[in-house]
Amino acid sequence: MKLQDSLTSLLTASSVLSAASASVVVVRNPTVDEVGAEALAVPLTAWKRATAEAPNNYIPTEVDCPSTRPTIRSAASLSNEELAWLPIRRNNTVTAMRNLLTRVNITGFDAGAYLDTHSSNASNLPNIGIAASGGGYRALMNGAGNIAAFDSRTANSTGAGHLGGLLQSATYLAGLSGGGWLVGSLYVNNFTSVQQIIDTTPDTS
Repeated sequence: MKLQDSLTSLLTASSVLSAASASVVVVRNPTVDEVGAEALAVPLTAWKRATAEAPNNYIPTEVDCPSTRPTIRSAASLSNEELAWLPIRRNNTVTAMRNLLTRVNITGFDAGAYLDTHSSNASNLPNIGIAASGGGYRALMNGAGNIAAFDSRTANSTGAGHLGGLLQSATYLAGLSGGGWLVGSLYVNNFTSVQQIIDTTPDTS
C-alpha cells in the first residue's frame, strides 16, 4: 500500500486549491470519497504544498483574475510556442529512443541505423505520446504504475523485456481526470519520478 499512501499524500498536498476552516482526520488506506473529502477540508497552511523537487518552491495559491479576459486559442493548429518547442523536445528524445528501440530489437527493423540516419532532422523522428486515462483514483494508480514502468529512472526498468525509457522517448504526456491528477502532480513537482515519490514517503502500511 506504500504507493497508494505516497500518491495520496502527494495529491492531497499539491492539488488543493481552496482553503477551508474544517479540521480533518486523515484515514488509513482511504477510499476515493474520503480522499476527496480530505482534499476539500484541509486548510492551505496545513500541508506542505509541494515536494522538494518542485521548482522555485511552487505552491498553489489564490491570485487575482487578470484585468484582460483570457481567450481560448483555436485548436485548428499548433501555437507558435509549441512549434518552437517541438524540435527541441524531439531532439532530446533521440538517445532514450535509440536505447529503447535497439533493446527491444524489433524484427526486420534496424532502429539504431534509422535513428542515426534521421537524428539531425527532428521531423523524421517518431513522435511518441503517452496518455493516462480517466477513471478517478483507480486510473491514478494504474497510470502511476505504467509511468513508473516506462521511466528509465525506475530500478530494473531497462532490463530485457522491460519498457524503461519509453517515458524519456515521449514528446507528449497527457492525463484526463484521474490521469490528470497523476500528470499534474508530477508536473508541479518538476517531473519527479513515481519511484522517488515512493522512496521519499514514509511507509505507513
